[in-house]
Amino acid sequence: MMAEKFTQWADIQTVLQWIMSMLLFYLDFLSLFRNISFISYH
Repeated sequence: MMAEKFTQWADIQTVLQWIMSMLLFYLDFLSLFRNISFISYH
């Protein structure tokens, strides 16, 4: 029972890490896009 719960928790941690990395990548992309548009406008 405990081993089952542990693997489930490990899966949740992996998913959370993946979501966090995707969020960071998305934020980096947004800031880059904003910088490009800022440069092109001024």
